[in-house]
Amino acid sequence: MTRLPEKPCNLMEFFIKNKMVSNIKCKDCGSTATRIIGKLPNVNEFAGRFVSQAIVGGYLMECKNCSLKFRSTEFEQSTLNEMYDGGVSEWEVAENRNDWKILNSYIENNYSTAISILDIGCNQGEILDRLDARHKRYGLEINTRAAAIAKKRKGLVIWDKYNEIPHDIKFDVIFSTDVLEHISSPSTFLAPLFNLLKDDGVLIITTGDANNLFSKAFGSKWWYCYFPEHVSFISKKWINNFSKNQHISIKEIKRYYYHNINVIKRLRLLVMSAFFFFLNSETQRKVLSFIHKTEKPARFQLGKSVSKDHIFVVLQKK
Repeated sequence: MTRLPEKPCNLMEFFIKNKMVSNIKCKDCGSTATRIIGKLPNVNEFAGRFVSQAIVGGYLMECKNCSLKFRSTEFEQSTLNEMYDGGVSEWEVAENRNDWKILNSYIENNYSTAISILDIGCNQGEILDRLDARHKRYGLEINTRAAAIAKKRKGLVIWDKYNEIPHDIKFDVIFSTDVLEHISSPSTFLAPLFNLLKDDGVLIITTGDANNLFSKAFGSKWWYCYFPEHVSFISKKWINNFSKNQHISIKEIKRYYYHNINVIKRLRLLVMSAFFFFLNSETQRKVLSFIHKTEKPARFQLGKSVSKDHIFVVLQKK
């Protein structure tokens, strides 16, 4: 019979070592049928900003009930929201992001007349600003500094809080790109949005795919799990469970490459991912410092741009 560790602080390490199921509650469905995938690193950054005190990484978990993978962390959603406020994330230009291209293409191909569009988590309004100006374009952004920048863009209506959205406005399209991974309970976040849609309206979400080949191969070392602001990781399986529970239909769901790069570079990143997987963080830093000829601490993002590790999902009320 396996003995429990004498020190409570070693309990998580005990579960990992013995590959046991934990009793940590899933932050989405509340089930305690969860398992520990692995430990997450402590890092000195949050949402692209340096922080002086390292943020404890916690553990990557998986819920056997709803299929959500999530970060076991001390942060509540309210704490995360406070940490976002005041900082501004500089997103990469649209030309380097496939989610923006896919979203634009979907709207252009499915709507020949002007429609009303709401971007949940619109940041500085970058995506809305790139959509056809004939559409009525609205945004919701809790980060006050980012929202202030978005409000300066012509043709956009930006709200700071969910309850500021007028009750008499319904939308043809609501989309949320690279937001769901920042939400502790994805289902709690998504469910109310369907009340804002017209009868034939659609909800579009994009985020990392927690069940892509390399997320399963690398576990808690997968690049998308590194960032402390990333706390939830969904998959097609989670989407299927959510749609059944909420009586929602799935119009479209597909995987895509986050960035477009040539085959040679993709193969090189694949080889490097396999190599760095077996190195600890300190050895990784030394190798990367040697490669880049710099003493600045560096990290390699395992699996990034190697495979179709993001999903584009279109949901609609039945």
